[in-house]
Amino acid sequence: MKLARGRRLAGDLDKLVAEFTSSISHDVFIVDEVVDINLAHVVALAKSQVISKQDAAQIAKALLEVRGKIELSPELEDVHLAVEQAVLSKLPIDVGGKMHTGKSRNDQVAAALRMRLRRFILDLLKATLNLRDALLTQAERHVETLMPGFTHFQPAQPVTLAHHLLAHHDAFARDFKRLLNAYSRVNQSPLGAAALAGADYPIDRNLTAKLLGFDGLVENSMDAVSSRDFALEVMGCLSILMVHASKLAEEFILWSNPNLGYVEIPDAHASTSSIMPQKKNPVSAEVVRARCSHVFGYFSAACSILKALPLSYNLDFQEVTPLLWESCISSLQSIRVLEGLVRGSVFKVGRLREDAEADYLTATTLANFLVREVRLSFRQAHFAVGEVVRKLLERGVSFREAGAKEVARLLAEITQRKISPSALEQALSARKSLDLYRTKGSSSPREVSRMLKTRRIQLDGDSKTVSDLEEKLKQAEKELKRLIEELLSS
Repeated sequence: MKLARGRRLAGDLDKLVAEFTSSISHDVFIVDEVVDINLAHVVALAKSQVISKQDAAQIAKALLEVRGKIELSPELEDVHLAVEQAVLSKLPIDVGGKMHTGKSRNDQVAAALRMRLRRFILDLLKATLNLRDALLTQAERHVETLMPGFTHFQPAQPVTLAHHLLAHHDAFARDFKRLLNAYSRVNQSPLGAAALAGADYPIDRNLTAKLLGFDGLVENSMDAVSSRDFALEVMGCLSILMVHASKLAEEFILWSNPNLGYVEIPDAHASTSSIMPQKKNPVSAEVVRARCSHVFGYFSAACSILKALPLSYNLDFQEVTPLLWESCISSLQSIRVLEGLVRGSVFKVGRLREDAEADYLTATTLANFLVREVRLSFRQAHFAVGEVVRKLLERGVSFREAGAKEVARLLAEITQRKISPSALEQALSARKSLDLYRTKGSSSPREVSRMLKTRRIQLDGDSKTVSDLEEKLKQAEKELKRLIEELLSS
């Protein structure tokens, strides 16, 4: 008797329909989780005396024997029936057939997805920690490295490379927190909800949750089997993560262009042309930029699948699963690739400083000088400096080329106020102007150094949080193993 057909349906499922509706191709991700779920469930069945310890021990022994050897075939529809079939190949149905007592594929798949997803989240958290460390390491080397800050991708004001890299770091730090928060909602057990209405047996849901490393229960049995918002939440977090990844990748693509020449990316992250021998193409960054669009697409498709489904379980759910796995894989690979790119890149300090000191990047600082020292309103100062810039542009001369004396003369002529050239020196100097910034979080090297120290402390704390989560799962695994050994020895 084929498990997938039971005795309700006559004949075999059409071969094309079997292949069309099977989830086997993406169930490969949750085989181990399904085995562990069945082990925990068997322990709970024995403890609640729903089945005898002797039967539970035989089922547990069979599950351990088939682990790693389960054949996934479209005929069996999914991994859940494949595991049960493997157990029944070793035990008579009056014993092995008890494994599924008080349990449905509906609550089992929801539990397995959450268990596999939390592993992906932990890997993503660790990868994000490593990328943040790479950004901080580079920033710590470049606290005094001048560079132009941009708005609208036009040179705007002098900043430091450390300040710029910290901005990227802080975005990824927020991604870390989002994923960490999502983990707490993913790591809730739906097991015990059965098909949708709960089980007719006194199975301890809290016990199975504990043995499988869950932090609590998805209490309502219908919600437990029909909710996939945990998947959407993670995919949404990954979409935001990939926005930040793509932005960082884009800058490395632009900055490595010889016309800017701000960074030399490692050869290990570049390719050359099949026809143009001089080329060095930033291919890893380009693919990260493209993969971002994939993750957006997976999220959009998942939302579209789930948006109009009635409670509770529908087979449409399984079409979300490969989108979830692909989102995790694409994001994880992208973050790992970016870490290597950031660590291995060499920033061109001279070129960055050259562009930071060019043209009129200190114009805002100059306007603020007029507000403080000459007592103009900011709008008056803005107009005056704008006029100076226009006059110098007409002559093809930068602030630096014109010098403090000429800039002071032009400002005095425009404002009808006395302007001291020596007083203008700090406002006109790209490096010295940074020391004038007073606000928290500014690009002042002093403030950037403070931020770097606090970010290091935060990074260490976040790393410990991830280690604690992993340790909790290891302890649950040990407890399940202990109870199985106790069951087998009895």
